[in-house]
Amino acid sequence: MGVDDKGDQRAVNLQSDVLFAVDKADLTARADAVLRRVAQQIDASRGTTIKVDGHADNTGNDAINQPLSERRAKAVADRLKTLVTRQGVTFQPAGHGSSQPIADNGSEEGRRRNRRVTVTFPKPPEPQTAAPAERKPVNYDSSTVVSSGEISGTHGLRYEINGLYRSGDGLAVLVWTIKNAGTSVQSSLDFDRNWLRYGSAPGWRGPSTRGVMLEDPAAKMRYWTLDTSYGQCECSLFVVSMKNTLRPGESVTVWNLFKPPADVSTVDVSIPSSDIAGLGAVGAVARGIRIQ
Repeated sequence: MGVDDKGDQRAVNLQSDVLFAVDKADLTARADAVLRRVAQQIDASRGTTIKVDGHADNTGNDAINQPLSERRAKAVADRLKTLVTRQGVTFQPAGHGSSQPIADNGSEEGRRRNRRVTVTFPKPPEPQTAAPAERKPVNYDSSTVVSSGEISGTHGLRYEINGLYRSGDGLAVLVWTIKNAGTSVQSSLDFDRNWLRYGSAPGWRGPSTRGVMLEDPAAKMRYWTLDTSYGQCECSLFVVSMKNTLRPGESVTVWNLFKPPADVSTVDVSIPSSDIAGLGAVGAVARGIRIQ
């Protein structure tokens, strides 16, 4: 589930692979938990018109994709009607086939992102609080290692997860270390976001660890590294002041900032590797990392 706020509107993108079986429009058992979260947001909104738009990838043709996207949009709208408790809310389901992609259909990841149902409604007002939550600094010890392993596709690089910490404002900071356990000098620049893996890529703003993701296998959710309002990643940038090559035995400690839901306590950390021909494959997955 991805949330995209533009102005006073919120668009929630729901992956069809979670909501439906292949080529079907009947909601799966997993869909209910996802739709309940959406219904809570709609209840918090002040809008009365909710748009539900079904989309498909370009597999097959729109003689199949168009009616399937319409049926899926209607299935989601009908279920949300039963979950939303606020009165006076109307739903407008519509299907668009493969005409409105948000990612490149040339990759499996891009096609997966394009198979979606988007629920759009006025953004809920920000909750009123008496005072802003205290922002506590994150203290970490790079000698603490909660998970480690080899980064495949490299020549001797290893990762160490030093910790995943929640701050007072609901954000989560991942602190991890890249180590060269090989016998030759290695680049530490191969962890950026790659369009072949993600279906899209940001404008180039310098090498970074932007490609690292948190994954919740139970909920089938992925949480990307956050970006600033001007597109810079909230993560380590390999500028002049940082090591961008590692000699044998050397290491560098880096970080990424995420915003997983408050009820998520354990995630997998997915680390990319673009070392082999820039393919952007998964280099390592650290499983069962607890958010402290």
